[in-house]
Amino acid sequence: MARSPVLTNNRTCRFSRYLPLSIQPSNQCHSYPGFWVILAVTLGIECLALTAPVCAQPATITAKTSVAPRTVLQLRVGPTSSALRPQVCAELAPLQWLAVEACGTGTGLWHADGGEIAHFRGSAQLATTPLSGGWLAARATAGFAELQVSGEDEAGFDFLGTGASGGSTAGAEGGLGVRWTRELSADFELVLDALGSLAWLPFAPKLKSPRSVWQPVVGLSVGVGW
Repeated sequence: MARSPVLTNNRTCRFSRYLPLSIQPSNQCHSYPGFWVILAVTLGIECLALTAPVCAQPATITAKTSVAPRTVLQLRVGPTSSALRPQVCAELAPLQWLAVEACGTGTGLWHADGGEIAHFRGSAQLATTPLSGGWLAARATAGFAELQVSGEDEAGFDFLGTGASGGSTAGAEGGLGVRWTRELSADFELVLDALGSLAWLPFAPKLKSPRSVWQPVVGLSVGVGW
């Protein structure tokens, strides 16, 4: 009986050419499998949450879930295509349909690896529908992103250049995504989020490690809302 082929580190390294330039592992392919572990765990949590039966509840929406819960504050974590490390997102929603959020891997705060795109954006809820005991919402986002190619986190954002060290630049960003929310208790909600965005960074080719002007990013995250 023929044996199944074994995925070697060389094949993993060759596969890295399909990644966006902002997350090329650069001879550190041993760290690349960690990204897929984070991705697999996040996807597993999301699949279990969405397919779990609503215990002892009829198929119709009850009075308790007749209105989508509002989460004023959220904290989420999950994989992103813009970095090998997981990103952390914090969100504040002053209105039911309007929120502001910031997402990043913590470059310059708790690590200095560089090679990330941080996001600062507002989001508007477009539509909601009940799904699997919770609520699925479509949303649009707009804001700006900062691309960093080194671990040096300079103060402020440079929209007209690459900063003093040539290691970061910022530009406009927009995106579309979906979010599933389900009540865990009277005060807490489970939040699963998937978002795709596109950043325009006109000075990215002038970075000390040049990047493309257009930077597509896909992120998945799971967390808790209050």
